[in-house]
Amino acid sequence: MTQFVHHKVLISDDVHEICKARLEAAGIEVDYRPGLKGTELLAALKDCTGLVVRSATRVTREIIAAGPKLQVIGRAGVGVDNIDVEEATHHGIAVLNTPEGNTTSAAEHTIGMMMALSRNIPQACAAMKAGKWSRSAFTGTEVRGKVLGVIGLGKIGREVARRARGLDMNVVCYDPMISPAAAEATGAQLLPLDAVLEQADYLTLHIPSNANTHHLLDADRLNRCKTGVRIINCARGEIIDTDALLDALNSGKVAGAALDVFENEPPDMTAPIIQHPHTIVTPHLGASTAEAQHLVAEQIGQLVAEALTTGTIRNAINMFPMDRQTYERAKPFLRLAERLGSLQAQVCDGQPVSLTLEYFGDVLEHPTGLLTASVLVGMLKQLESGTVNLVNAPVLAQERGIRVDEMRRTGDDDYNNVVTVTYQTRLPSGETLTRRIAGSVFGEDSPRVVRIDGHSCDVIPEGRLLIMWNRDVPGVIGEVATVLGTHNVNIAFGSYGRDVPGGLAVMVYVLDSDIEESTVDTLRKLKNLHTVKYARLA
Repeated sequence: MTQFVHHKVLISDDVHEICKARLEAAGIEVDYRPGLKGTELLAALKDCTGLVVRSATRVTREIIAAGPKLQVIGRAGVGVDNIDVEEATHHGIAVLNTPEGNTTSAAEHTIGMMMALSRNIPQACAAMKAGKWSRSAFTGTEVRGKVLGVIGLGKIGREVARRARGLDMNVVCYDPMISPAAAEATGAQLLPLDAVLEQADYLTLHIPSNANTHHLLDADRLNRCKTGVRIINCARGEIIDTDALLDALNSGKVAGAALDVFENEPPDMTAPIIQHPHTIVTPHLGASTAEAQHLVAEQIGQLVAEALTTGTIRNAINMFPMDRQTYERAKPFLRLAERLGSLQAQVCDGQPVSLTLEYFGDVLEHPTGLLTASVLVGMLKQLESGTVNLVNAPVLAQERGIRVDEMRRTGDDDYNNVVTVTYQTRLPSGETLTRRIAGSVFGEDSPRVVRIDGHSCDVIPEGRLLIMWNRDVPGVIGEVATVLGTHNVNIAFGSYGRDVPGGLAVMVYVLDSDIEESTVDTLRKLKNLHTVKYARLA
């Protein structure tokens, strides 16, 4: 006899009523009390199996502990910074979000910002409201026939490209992980980043904020742009160096900027970038449409209903529920796997082709499927602009055409457990590049990188790593140290590995501070270094 399970979901934020309707249609009791806080919120969670929030409710450890029956937490939106995801995972609670609900809204806002920038619409409106009829002061420019450069051709970037083609614009794009065919399907021409910067009359950004994209548009790259370029940023504020953009606006290099996001939010409203006459600014409105809010509410209602009534979990931003003991045992290996994936993505150029995971020793006591997903999470977080998690990472890899293989290795090894990640990419020349990076967990919780392309090393995978492939000849270490010292970069730790004397070798330096790209370029000019890569790990 099947036992009936009664489910109850608390909605503690102002979520569109369609969410409540979807849950009730699945036979779930709904307690809709937006604005609930404090002891009343804690008390309301006592008998709930689900919780739905937007951004107002902060789902802390205390709140999670107050819901002993909670199975799922749903966020009607993308960001989950108001939810203690790790604590939820410890309690076996799936955390769900709606990453695609705002795609259309964000794309439309981008196009709207571009048109406003072209025709000086906000400035002209403000002038008229101030009693001024100044037609000649607000002469604009057409977008027809102009070149739109799209940096990041993910879901939102693709929608922007399609709409721009409808405006008779020529679209070029940069995304190192998208094939030319995938770009052409949206009407865009795939080019290197420098070529996009040089050709674009308008430049729009749709990439995630991470170590690789932080200040992607800095003074150097802004100088490579056309004089008079117009820039739209509805992605993340950290992608643009605000000071460099301000200088470019003042010099006329950049004709105008439309900004929906800022490095610090809310920004200082008196800041020069906000008050500049050639900027259009909005308070992070990309997802703020009635349709988007309706859609994310409908989606999260459906996702939570499915999770509770059928056990089907979609759009989970954490791993599948597991008991705390299992999670705690696997956590060091999950951390190692994710950092190996992140490191591979940062040291390998070209388009991903395949990923092979080899597991040896004690690591086989843990769910290797989750470890493989963790490697993919680390890798794809460097490549994707949307949410990447243990559940959707395999799907995203499949969508990109990346072949993923798992192998269980037997035999002898120098370590009790080894995770080896072999990453193959295709370079623009058509050649393939293959890198093998292996890691191990020392003791109970000390992840290490132990081999790079067969060369032994011993590096804790965190912080700032400078990795150099070189000829094993006298003087190389001294030359590198001289360059770093000249550029005021301090070495915290170094590891060296080689195959045979005089052959190939790998040097890994852990640095105390970030290293400028110009310093890396200087190192690349040393005759005995044939590859130099810089990576940042959490």
